[in-house]
This record gives sequence, C-alpha cells and structure tokens, in this order.
Amino acid sequence: MKKIDAIEVYEPYITAFHRAIYDSIFIGNINRLEIGNYDLILLCDILEHFPKDTAKNVLEKCRKHAKFVIVSMPNGFMHQSPSNGNSREEHLSGFTPKDFEGEVLYEDNDVFSMLIKGRLNNGG
Repeated sequence: MKKIDAIEVYEPYITAFHRAIYDSIFIGNINRLEIGNYDLILLCDILEHFPKDTAKNVLEKCRKHAKFVIVSMPNGFMHQSPSNGNSREEHLSGFTPKDFEGEVLYEDNDVFSMLIKGRLNNGG
C-alpha cells in the first residue's frame, strides 16, 4: 500500500483539503523531525526557508530516506519576508544551479528543479 505523508511547519496552513489528500501530516520543522523511508520526497519551495548549511543538511537527510528526491526552488536569492503571521515564510538563503552541478533538470530565470537519486535507490 502506498502512503502520502506531509510535513507542515505552520499548523494554521493545514486545511480540510490537506487532510483529505494526505494519510498523515506531521507538524514541525523537517530539520528536527524523524522521518520514515519513502519512494519519493518532494521539497518544493522548502530549502530557501533555511540557512544554506541547514538546507543542505535537510536535503541530505531526505536523500537518506528516499529512493528519489525532487527539489524545486527559486533561482538565486528571492527576497520574501514573514507573512500571514508565519515567520517561517521568510527566505533565508538562495541557491543557483551551480550549487547542484549535474543534478538540475529544469532551469529558467525564476526557478530550477532537479531529480536527485536517493540513498535507498539500489542501496545507494
């Protein structure tokens, strides 16, 4: 049986829609939560909300717990302040495709995306 789980750092963002889609929603900072093993982990517009070193640690943590990790983020630093009462909306770092040479699948002026082979893929 396949499961779809989510992590949300800001509980007020969770709606009935989210509860209908996900089997489990874990509340907290992905950097501090224990996570299970998955076929695929999506990190869409996540890593820029951490300082750069922490973001790299989060990505490595996800690689250890997945066969594949899909990452999508702004191309370079894009200023974003806290909003909607959520301090975690602030962007704390910026990355460019040069930070992930050989991993980037899609790039334009605003965003880039990549599919990264995780450590659970063929024992990797």
